[in-house]
Amino acid sequence: MTIDKPFGPFLMNRFGERYLPEVNQEAFSRVGSDNLFGQQFSERFAKTDSLFLVAGSDSGLLVDWVVKRKRPEGSRFVFLEFPELIARLTEEAILPAELPSWVTLCPPDAWAEDAEKLSLKDYFYLGQVYPVQSLAVMDGQHDGYVAMYNGLETALGQYRLQVNQEIGNRVFMVKCLENLCENRIPVSVLSDRFRGRTAVLLAGGPSLPESFPWIAAHRERIVVLAVARVADHLRKAGIEPDLFFAIDPHDVIFHQSKGILPFWKRSLLVHMYHLNPALLGQWRGRGVYMGGAAALGVGAESGGGQLSRHHRRPSGPGGGHRHGLRAGGAGGIRPVLQPRGIHPRGRERGAVHRPLYRPWRPDGGHQWRLDGGDPL
Repeated sequence: MTIDKPFGPFLMNRFGERYLPEVNQEAFSRVGSDNLFGQQFSERFAKTDSLFLVAGSDSGLLVDWVVKRKRPEGSRFVFLEFPELIARLTEEAILPAELPSWVTLCPPDAWAEDAEKLSLKDYFYLGQVYPVQSLAVMDGQHDGYVAMYNGLETALGQYRLQVNQEIGNRVFMVKCLENLCENRIPVSVLSDRFRGRTAVLLAGGPSLPESFPWIAAHRERIVVLAVARVADHLRKAGIEPDLFFAIDPHDVIFHQSKGILPFWKRSLLVHMYHLNPALLGQWRGRGVYMGGAAALGVGAESGGGQLSRHHRRPSGPGGGHRHGLRAGGAGGIRPVLQPRGIHPRGRERGAVHRPLYRPWRPDGGHQWRLDGGDPL
């Protein structure tokens, strides 16, 4: 009595290669695997520093072909195959006696575990993970292999999304670390500084220039806030904003927003803790940071806008500043940061607004002072 084995019997072509017609039909009946695989995979599998996830082993012949070729530098291969066929290929000695460390053969439900052992996440960081269809998938004659590849692509897409999220978070953390020396003073020092004032926020758009005449006419009565990338437009219009805002951690922001650099004497830069260091590092004026740098103990804040430590920044060629604390009532300590000669209290809506920074130093710079205290 003959017991049928999974995937049927092996046949041998005229090149001495054994294959399974149930898997590969007549693909290898007239053409040797070396020639066929060379046409389909030589260029694709020549990529260096890549991880190839191959759905199907083409009767084990594709695994053998990859092992016998010269390994592309830094590349690795994971072959997905049905466990019943893996057992038969092992039993029939179709596979190499021992697979090299850069090649693995596993069931479809174990590919992620094997791929992680081969540094799957690192290859994702490089953008060098490639799902590959074996000939059995391309032919589409065996529904199981088609379903295997579709399942691989779906799972790979989910894994890619997870890694992309990690990469995104990593960018913010790296920029935060690079900005440690710049993230000195938190934006909370500006709390209530403009209470009761009229503010105008300027951002990019085709109608932006239409607002310039009105802003110029009412400049002394309004606080002008602007996103960094419109700085060139403001410079041409002769408008000096009180505060610039910049957020993006990516390099492109430097080219979009470098127009803020000439405004360093009169404008305050409010930036996210992860702002691109190329832009933040060239800003010579004063700035305050927003966001999560406090999590690293830089400018650590406690409740109510208070600071947990005393920050000082030495004066330098760019017109540095110092930051201090004073008693805030009820035993509290709160930061006070204001322009010299302008008291934050006692204003009424519509009161005349002096520029946020008033030049008074001999070198034309600007100085801040504590409320009733020393200059900063």
